Amino acid sequence: TGGWGLFWVGDPDRGFGKRQPGGWIYNILPFIEEGNIRAIGAGQSDSEKRVSLVKMVETPVEAMNCPSRRQVAAYTYPQTYPIRNTNFPSVVARACYAGNGGSVKGKGADPSSFKIGDRDGWRGWPNDKFFNGLFHVRSIINMRQITDGTSKTLFVGEKHLAIDQYETGLDGGDNQAMYQGYDVDTVRFTSRIWPPLQDRLTSIAPSQEINAFGSAHPAGINFALCDGSVQFLSYQVDLDIYERLGNRQDGEHLEMSGL
Repeated sequence: TGGWGLFWVGDPDRGFGKRQPGGWIYNILPFIEEGNIRAIGAGQSDSEKRVSLVKMVETPVEAMNCPSRRQVAAYTYPQTYPIRNTNFPSVVARACYAGNGGSVKGKGADPSSFKIGDRDGWRGWPNDKFFNGLFHVRSIINMRQITDGTSKTLFVGEKHLAIDQYETGLDGGDNQAMYQGYDVDTVRFTSRIWPPLQDRLTSIAPSQEINAFGSAHPAGINFALCDGSVQFLSYQVDLDIYERLGNRQDGEHLEMSGL
């Protein structure tokens, strides 16, 4: 699932579906031999869990960091607003990778509609018919919904970051815990208005680039596709093809060779 949003992190007692506030990184932990992290706080009371989940959000995972960017560590958490289901952390683990949100960016859940005590988050969830990728707010996409084919649909890729903010938490797409739900920290998009980008300095990186995939590599970006294969895409990839790679259901034939 894509999880609930940036105000929430994963909860070990709420399964893997729409009731789970944590996003794709939190939910794949048991499948990459990191299930002990996902289990932190399991079976505890709400007050106990709020303490335990601080430990969880502070725990980095080596596989989620590109060694071309930064070391595996927990980095400063610069935010001032609270996470809804954990105590306030001073540092958080971050990831260099983001899930495929598709070729269009739909609205996230509206935090203004949050009701204190509502354990399912917000009363007004967005209409998911506008999303065509793999991850959106409370998404549950299964294999049969990837109608363009798993070998022709992006799953996860490297996300664009500002070079001088790798460790500061001041990049707008890299300032939360990686175990949170849907947000540009964990999901990016293949729209042509946010083409794939090589990392660059904050001073020349407009804020809208927090929606883009990208990397520190000079030639392109590594992506995992839905069939488990890995493809290296050039920054000069045709943008029509790029949008279609993000759309799981456009119904158009796509030739993957030569990308």
